[in-house]
Amino acid sequence: MARTISVVKWESEQDVENAVRDIRGEMERQGGLTKETERAMQHSLLVADPGLAN
Repeated sequence: MARTISVVKWESEQDVENAVRDIRGEMERQGGLTKETERAMQHSLLVADPGLAN
């Protein structure tokens, strides 16, 4: 079953767009995500929906 994540506390839509741009840029430059970025994303999922982090 597909699940949708709703992020309840972003300052603005621009913050989301900036985060996506930064992540894509990191992936292009380094061929993937750094461990730090992966951990931050896992933490965000855990906060948004603990079931998605497992």
